Amino acid sequence: MLNELFQSPALWFTVPALLGTGIFLLKLLLIMVGLDHHGDADGLDGGHGHHGGDASGAFKLVSVQTTFGFIMGFGWGGLVCLKAFEWSPALSVLGGLVSGSAFGFLVALLLHAVKKMESSGNVNMASAVGHEADVYANIPAKGEGRGQVRVVIGNRERIVQATSDGPALKTGSRVKVVHTHTDNSIIVTPV
Repeated sequence: MLNELFQSPALWFTVPALLGTGIFLLKLLLIMVGLDHHGDADGLDGGHGHHGGDASGAFKLVSVQTTFGFIMGFGWGGLVCLKAFEWSPALSVLGGLVSGSAFGFLVALLLHAVKKMESSGNVNMASAVGHEADVYANIPAKGEGRGQVRVVIGNRERIVQATSDGPALKTGSRVKVVHTHTDNSIIVTPV
């Protein structure tokens, strides 16, 4: 049985099926363990790799994951059409294209849903404006880098990336949030 998968014409479907499945699963594993900072966002936020923001306006059908999802679906769908349904190789290619397109679209929808769930759980950092916070990690002077602050937003304490709008701020200093950035970092000023 295994020999049949590696003989022509089945080989034309076996190679994409195995290659697509292997790379798809590898990328998925890297995303799950947090080692792939761009693959999960690729196609969802323009490939910038940042999390948060409006996921619904950035939905795209073409990404690394959907491409390998298509290749995987094409291979396995073509094999099913060729071997199980005993279709001709030409009809099996059409069956593979249809199943690959369907699987790629399904992957795109799932990635979009995951991205939407990820962003829906985020706090609106604009609500932090006006709150006081404690410097958690030294914040360099204006324009020299970032530090972190501990701020309470929505009854939850959060550690947030912060920049100063003036002098450097030492750990433990009391600050006030004066502005937010689109990347969910904030600008603080000494109290």
